[in-house]
Amino acid sequence: MDGYRLELNKKISPILLATLAMLTIIPAAPFVSVRAQPPTLMTDSAIYAGDPGSFFDVFVLMCDVNDLLAYDITVSYDTSILTAMAADFDTSTLVAGTPHFNVVASVSDPTGTVRYAMSFTGGYTQDVVGCLPAMIISFVVQQTGDSAIDINDDDIVIGPPPAFLMHDTVDGLFQAPPAVQLHRWDASVSPSDRQKFLSKGETMLTLVGTVRLTNQAVRGGYAFIVFDIVGPNGELTQAVSNTVLVNPGEIVDVSAPYEFAAVTGRYEIFATLWRGPSLDLFVQGDTLTGLHFFVHF
Repeated sequence: MDGYRLELNKKISPILLATLAMLTIIPAAPFVSVRAQPPTLMTDSAIYAGDPGSFFDVFVLMCDVNDLLAYDITVSYDTSILTAMAADFDTSTLVAGTPHFNVVASVSDPTGTVRYAMSFTGGYTQDVVGCLPAMIISFVVQQTGDSAIDINDDDIVIGPPPAFLMHDTVDGLFQAPPAVQLHRWDASVSPSDRQKFLSKGETMLTLVGTVRLTNQAVRGGYAFIVFDIVGPNGELTQAVSNTVLVNPGEIVDVSAPYEFAAVTGRYEIFATLWRGPSLDLFVQGDTLTGLHFFVHF
């Protein structure tokens, strides 16, 4: 799901209520609903991407909550696309090192859910300043496709007295990276730049590449090429091309200016494609080797 979704206590967890009643030392009081700004549950990234077999972590963050007593969070996902391998509930999360009781701590891949419900004990409360992880889920990509990473059935309890806190919820989304490829393994230098001469005062050349996306692609995506250049003496430098949007059926050129060292000899080029569903998330693609140019005196 995209954007913000305001959750108004969709579900009041009876397990959480019972645990709070047993474990917190607070005066008896009815539960009330509290409006506060800007309490939020959110994933640490709006979009995740990866090829089949790759791993990634999702940090479910709790932001700007004062006097936290307990919480109950479920994250759902598509099991045909992703598998939840493990979850960190209280080792590296906001409850680490605190007096607390884990009511539910489960990873259920058959149902596509990860749930964590906890309560601080002994009257302990915690202020969450900024954003801290409420749980961390480790996923592996099973096959190409998209999956919502949906925060749902979520309750935040503050106090004393205990009260359910209204909060915003921002879900994440896993997207298969676009199937952009290097067109005919085309990445090298401009034809006019394959032989450069220091005696002519030449110090620059243009690295070029072509990327493509098939007509069968479901959607477009972004791509750029990273050029790694190994000089005659083994020195490694790098140049990065411009980033382009590639729509299904399109073939698009990219380029990168490169200033080479004043050293004669053969320069080896390694071109690596990076592609992504958005401008701020890229996954490594093909790498082309065997490219080169010469610098003469």
